[in-house]
Amino acid sequence: GSLAITSSTGIPERLRKVLGVKEEDIIVVSRLDNDEIERYLVHEGCPADRLAAVTKFVAVASGGHTTLVAARTAALKRDSFPILTPDVVLETPQELLDVAARTRETIALLPDDIRELLYRVSVVVFPVTRDVVMTVAAADPPVRNADVAFEYLVGPWVERTGETRYRPSPLLQNVLKAERGSEGEQRAHYMVGRAVLSTGTLTPEDTTEALWHVINGRDNDALGGLLSALLLERDEVWLQLASIAEFFLYVGLDDAPAPVENPY
Repeated sequence: GSLAITSSTGIPERLRKVLGVKEEDIIVVSRLDNDEIERYLVHEGCPADRLAAVTKFVAVASGGHTTLVAARTAALKRDSFPILTPDVVLETPQELLDVAARTRETIALLPDDIRELLYRVSVVVFPVTRDVVMTVAAADPPVRNADVAFEYLVGPWVERTGETRYRPSPLLQNVLKAERGSEGEQRAHYMVGRAVLSTGTLTPEDTTEALWHVINGRDNDALGGLLSALLLERDEVWLQLASIAEFFLYVGLDDAPAPVENPY
């Protein structure tokens, strides 16, 4: 028989030695781009008149992750690639529920410290540095052996982007909320927001990341300080932020009062 292993970043050297796999035999499958997703949809029978819209939807909904692309496409194919109404877009089909269930089962088998760090970084949106991850790991209660835990996560659960930045796998979307509820997710947002702000000089991507987390972490002190600093920035900085943070158009404020004090 044969063993097939998929990974977005290759196989760690120690695992290659255990499995007896040569480096030249490894084919890395990275995130799919829009052209690749479109070709896959054509292969699966997506009608030409809906191809462009369905391609964009699948790309955004899956983050280009091969497993999620396949699951989302299977769900659309089952329904004969329907018109993308709000109900279709907002539905979570059984195929995705099955992927999420298998993901949670796998995560449950991880050692406690590794699983804790995974949950904390699962809410990250834009790629962050290793220093940010280590700061998140040091938040109370600190993750033991954080360096080792992070190295374990890089590859299957955390993707390396460039030389110094990392982002969580799209498979981790909503896993923390499913396990610990909204309060646990809010706590992780608070940790990541504070960690990003602690780095000092922020890129536009870092600023957008921090904004996202301090809002979702309901960290009023950090939000006030960040907004005050942004008011002093040049116009070109605001233009960069606007091009990056389009998703804030979909973030609204409800009628509930904001917390007066930080909950943590």
